[in-house]
Amino acid sequence: MLEPSGRLASLPPYPFASLREKINTLKASGVHVVSFGIGDPDMPTPLCAVDEMVRAANDVTDPDRFRYGDDMPVTDFDSEVCRFYQSYFGVTLEDNQILRTSGSKEAIVQLAGAFLNPLDLGIVPDPGYPTYEIAQHMFGANTYHMKLEPPYWLPDLGSIEGVICQKAKILWLNYPNNPTTAVAGLDFFAEAVEFAKEHKLLVVHDAAYSLVNLGNIRQPSILEVLGASEVAVEIISHSKWFNMTGWRIGAAVGNPEVLSYLKRYKGNTDNGTPRFIQFAGARVLKEYRRACEDICFVYGQRRDLVVGTLNSLGWSIEPPQATPYIWAPIPDGFSTSAEFCEHLVETAHVVLTPGSAFGAGGEGYFRMSLTYNDLEIEEGLDRIARAMKAG
Repeated sequence: MLEPSGRLASLPPYPFASLREKINTLKASGVHVVSFGIGDPDMPTPLCAVDEMVRAANDVTDPDRFRYGDDMPVTDFDSEVCRFYQSYFGVTLEDNQILRTSGSKEAIVQLAGAFLNPLDLGIVPDPGYPTYEIAQHMFGANTYHMKLEPPYWLPDLGSIEGVICQKAKILWLNYPNNPTTAVAGLDFFAEAVEFAKEHKLLVVHDAAYSLVNLGNIRQPSILEVLGASEVAVEIISHSKWFNMTGWRIGAAVGNPEVLSYLKRYKGNTDNGTPRFIQFAGARVLKEYRRACEDICFVYGQRRDLVVGTLNSLGWSIEPPQATPYIWAPIPDGFSTSAEFCEHLVETAHVVLTPGSAFGAGGEGYFRMSLTYNDLEIEEGLDRIARAMKAG
């Protein structure tokens, strides 16, 4: 039997893969599990995108509709990305500042592969989306864990030691933030750009949740900072913006040289998103305001229900202004986030994600996803209430 590579063998299980296994085991034993663990939207993709995908797939006048997506790209998609950035962020993009991707997760891994050598160093947020560190590990690079501190969950870039700054090659940022739901302002992004210029490193801003706006906020783009495109690339994704997780489409925008290397890497590792999905992605971007308004309205209602219920049980949670998540401290009486989440699985058959799954900085917290239907959320909250009252 062949052995896996040392890097793969030393890689801990992907946190959400472990959650899926736990859920499947319980279900196999006949248990009705209520899971709030994974951020995969339950709502349908906006009809305009579905209709456009069907139209494009059935368009017999387009002989290239089933060919490789990168060989026969849909220029309308790039145009709509450009128009969206101008309309929403006030940012003007040139043609060489836009690169289609298969969503954000793939782009993160491919960027790591394009720029990190073994023993290089990348700076990742802690707590943070696990894929940043996983991608670095897979290419033999080392990770510096940049602490995010409550209540604002922004890093203190000035506190990073000089030796780390000298060695680092990539700084990963993510706002609105998964898992903490925090947002960042232009002042912070300006600081990050200056930090990157000073230390000659690349900033990758994962903007996967920029349009999941549940309050009166507008999460800015890092590219709104003057000169940001000299050092920064921003990743956008249709997955959470438009309930299109399985469609795998998005874009990387910003520094042209970085994108040229990413394009070269992609050309050797994938063949691009199918044309009919690119057409659908372009269409929904054209109608982004209406599409996002409907999605965010539902998440806002769910957020209010969850926060109101948890606060009635003794929590004191401020309603998040972005992302489809609730980030909250574990209650008294539990020493770790894993202990609390295991308790709920065993006593209530409710799955939450322990904060420790997002790094040491997430210890003492849990994440609850709002990407489940209202009946499931109500059932889960009722079970949590009974479990908490039972002690």
